Amino acid sequence: MNDESMITIQIDKELLEEIDRRAGKKGRSAFIKQAIREYLNKGPDPEIEKIWEEIEILKKRIADLEEYKQIPEKPEYIDRKVLEKVCKDKIDEQILRYIFENQAATTQELENVVNLSRRMILERLKNMASKLNALYGTKILEHKRELYKGKRQAWVIQKPRLLTKPPNP
Repeated sequence: MNDESMITIQIDKELLEEIDRRAGKKGRSAFIKQAIREYLNKGPDPEIEKIWEEIEILKKRIADLEEYKQIPEKPEYIDRKVLEKVCKDKIDEQILRYIFENQAATTQELENVVNLSRRMILERLKNMASKLNALYGTKILEHKRELYKGKRQAWVIQKPRLLTKPPNP
């Protein structure tokens, strides 16, 4: 019993003439089988493999974006692991949460919230901004000189949604 299957293909006239020139009209089938075997045996094309890898990366990014999209517009909380990595104590947590909840805060506002001098608050903010930048590779906590949310010289969390998920290790 023959274990082969029959297929029908359409090819350009020029390609058919080239096959006939190399294999003859009676050798077409064998020539095409051999060409397909050789192509398959040589392994995957590195360029095509690279494209498939990029497709997989894009699929993961799309899944991340889908998950990101499901977080409410105004996030409600900062992930505990973010606080542990960025804040050195409860005062830092209080400062970061205040900015997070109010979308912006001046050192004067924060002075009333945590009962520290503006200079101490400023040092803490710079330290947390640096840690967040290192953690996420982008500016998260930033000082805005211009008017922002009705406040001048305010500290702002640029991408609050990032803080709602644990940072990558």
